[in-house]
Amino acid sequence: MCRHGPTAFSFASVDLLHGVPGIFAYDNCPSCRSFFQNPIAVDDDLPRYYPEDYFTHDDLGALKPGGSSGPLQALVRRLVLESRSRPRDHSLDLRERCGRLLHAIGFVRRRALFGLVDELGPPVGADRCLELGPGTGDDMWRLAQLGWKVTGIDLDARAAEVAAARSGCEVVVGSILDHRPREPYGLIYGSHSIEHVPRIRETVTHLHSLLGAGGQLVLIVPNPWSLSTRFYGPLSVVWDPPRHLTLPSVRALRALLGETGFNRVRVRTSSRRAGHYCAIARARRLGTSGVAAWNTRATGAPRVVQATETLLVHLGVEVGEEIIVSATAG
Repeated sequence: MCRHGPTAFSFASVDLLHGVPGIFAYDNCPSCRSFFQNPIAVDDDLPRYYPEDYFTHDDLGALKPGGSSGPLQALVRRLVLESRSRPRDHSLDLRERCGRLLHAIGFVRRRALFGLVDELGPPVGADRCLELGPGTGDDMWRLAQLGWKVTGIDLDARAAEVAAARSGCEVVVGSILDHRPREPYGLIYGSHSIEHVPRIRETVTHLHSLLGAGGQLVLIVPNPWSLSTRFYGPLSVVWDPPRHLTLPSVRALRALLGETGFNRVRVRTSSRRAGHYCAIARARRLGTSGVAAWNTRATGAPRVVQATETLLVHLGVEVGEEIIVSATAG
């Protein structure tokens, strides 16, 4: 990924989630500490990596106001978002004061909001947003609820169909490298998508060209140096062979964004998924395979790992399960 020096074999694995035939090897770059599939897949290989039972192919139905949350969470979320969108003054009514109070309580805020998407907030200036690989469309729907004019893009026609039906937003079928919009975007967002593309440097360079001046790039990427990869090795969900082609390190992402023209680069890790990821890896170690392992709930030891990881992340150690990237186009 950094194009410096030789790489070394790290491990090989079968597809632990869907059983796609083959053995998939990963190399590590000692210079930038990133991992990549070797030999890396080409575009023609990709369709067979996403079988019919892949989660983006499930028809989950259209999202409704409140999303997948219950009525109480939907109410709290609405109060919190309303309080964030209003200027601070001393003439707030009771509803707005409740929203401010709820937003001030970290635990309530994390439970009420949908994570990073809500924290992005409504558009300021350019309001066009592109989501890379929108999955089941949940984040597209949430971005639209915040006021963004959202378009998704996905190579997989079935996944695009599901995301469009679920979110009510347009989803283009095709490669991001071939995407040429008429107008620049104010936001490009990708959650667990950039690791699925064969040419990550070329892709990030192209994303910069799609943003207008001051436009924001926000990416969420699995962290190959997370606590779960250190404890469970190839059993960690982070690797997901053969679908995850390149797993960049925190160091590599910082360098790549600077080299491709971005500024105000911020890269950090998050322990948000630690409990679930460790529960899956532990289930695999105990002999559970496929989707059954994925559906394992986090109890006992995985919760201890999650608490440990959360503490380490707060102390500045970059071992969270996800890398969160934000950067601005010059």
